[in-house]
Amino acid sequence: MLSKAEIQNGLAHMTGTEAYHRLSPLHGRMVCTDGVAWLAENADCFWLIDIIASYQSRCAKDEMLRDFQLWTITCEPAPEGKMRKATVKCERDTGDQNPIVQEIPMTDFPLDAFKFYVEPGECGGKPVMVCMLTSER
Repeated sequence: MLSKAEIQNGLAHMTGTEAYHRLSPLHGRMVCTDGVAWLAENADCFWLIDIIASYQSRCAKDEMLRDFQLWTITCEPAPEGKMRKATVKCERDTGDQNPIVQEIPMTDFPLDAFKFYVEPGECGGKPVMVCMLTSER
């Protein structure tokens, strides 16, 4: 896993994608951009992509989440070398209540907070949900 500074530096250069990647076997219709794939690999957070993928069937039933989802992970501070707690949330575009909130009891996710977008797209002529960095939209 890269350090927090290395990850922040790498993410600063992610502004588009050349390909979509299937990172989660949990949802065959969700793909990720180059930046999300890079983050999952370098922050060792494939589990975070699995969380987002695992809620896609629930999001498909919500009229507002079908078109746009804002996912955030927020980590609590922890003593050096200790695991910390985090909260993963999915919000609607209107900024109202959080329809999805999942507490993570222990994580070594290196960033204090991070946001992803998920929205409809197309891959190989088939409809998909695309998970992307906010800088890749």
